[in-house]
Amino acid sequence: ATDIRFQDTESNLRILEQCPSLSTFKQTAWLRNANLAFLALLAWDAAGDRYRRLVRRESLPTLDGGVIALDWWEDGPDAARWDKVLLVGSTFTGDALATAAREVCQHFSARGWRCVVMVKRGCGRTMPNAQPRSAATPWCIGGHADFEQAVDHIARVCPGSPICGVGLSTGGGQLRSYLNILGERSKLAAGVVVDAPHSSGALLSMDRRLPFVAKALAIAGHDALQRCGLGPAPAVGDAPPASAPTPEILPGGLVSFVRDELAPRHGYKQTDADALRYLRRCQPADSATCRRPTLELLTLDDQLISLEEAEQLREYWRKSPFVVTAATAQGTHVVRWEGLRPRCWISRVAAEFLEASLSGAAGGEAR
Repeated sequence: ATDIRFQDTESNLRILEQCPSLSTFKQTAWLRNANLAFLALLAWDAAGDRYRRLVRRESLPTLDGGVIALDWWEDGPDAARWDKVLLVGSTFTGDALATAAREVCQHFSARGWRCVVMVKRGCGRTMPNAQPRSAATPWCIGGHADFEQAVDHIARVCPGSPICGVGLSTGGGQLRSYLNILGERSKLAAGVVVDAPHSSGALLSMDRRLPFVAKALAIAGHDALQRCGLGPAPAVGDAPPASAPTPEILPGGLVSFVRDELAPRHGYKQTDADALRYLRRCQPADSATCRRPTLELLTLDDQLISLEEAEQLREYWRKSPFVVTAATAQGTHVVRWEGLRPRCWISRVAAEFLEASLSGAAGGEAR
């Protein structure tokens, strides 16, 4: 059963009455092993290229010379005329063709939503968002400025259409920050955050618990930086060319990638301490300032987020009457499949929650 927690408000009760799928999750029987489910996710990611014809990429220039990619999902002749818009925040370095994002777009598109996936600078496995010049700032784990620019642009090109968000993993952290920083000024009417870490400590935890996965993600992050056209990390201040490894930081893992490659390109020294400072800066904003209906989905068997982190996420409902948390015992990172032939439960629940939130906003109840 799903553990659903929320503050007892009229708006929350009305929204959750329209979310019958939220309490019915049962993971596909032959994918109940979290390791197997995560491997299946990675295998199906490799099949993304067959869906490329359904995606129209728009390049959105940034003030510092970078480019945000907006992948518009257009799987039917009427897609551009649908009146509800869904912005999907992509995974760590993913694009619209990664399995998790693709399943969300397919489900929402079938329900009459116009879907667009934000792809971070240099990211995208199947459709890389290569950057035009090396002077631009590379992608950032926090990414608030780029995320806000993407929302503002979508609001301009879809005037009068309600816009909601679904954020996956890193994209979930960016969505959470946007909703919490903007508060009442948010141009998103509601959001669903899926498996976004509570804090930067999740990377340290992953280095310790899952060193091979952490190293694989570090390689993906390095490849994204290469697509930003960047050379070696610059020396900042009086930092040494490389800091000596410490027992707490896995060589070749995520935190060492942040220390040696990502943080220095955002103005930090190439030291363990500055790597952690950068990660703290990227930590999603606190949910206490959230003013839009927000569903935080998490699983207690997440391969990438520790159980301790998941327990902290499960308490977000206490911070804001607009936040609902829903924790499942089964599934794994951005994976909740049900039925003999796996179907995405995340997409179904997200659609119910966002459509219920919009129906309340139309009646003036969700503000």
